[in-house]
Amino acid sequence: MQVDKEFIKKFKEIYKKKEGINLSDKQASKLATNLLLAFDAVYNPIPFKHKKEFEKIKKGTLKK
Repeated sequence: MQVDKEFIKKFKEIYKKKEGINLSDKQASKLATNLLLAFDAVYNPIPFKHKKEFEKIKKGTLKK
């Protein structure tokens, strides 16, 4: 995953405002990419092939 220069610029501004730290473009790119990958992992829907197993986990009926 690669983020564009405008996104990096905005990310650096926000990071400076919130954390008081100036980031290099390389640091900002790495942090922003890691943040986006984390969001992608959290907000990605459960694949359909795992839906039945997930429903069993929710109901507490999954057997090992």
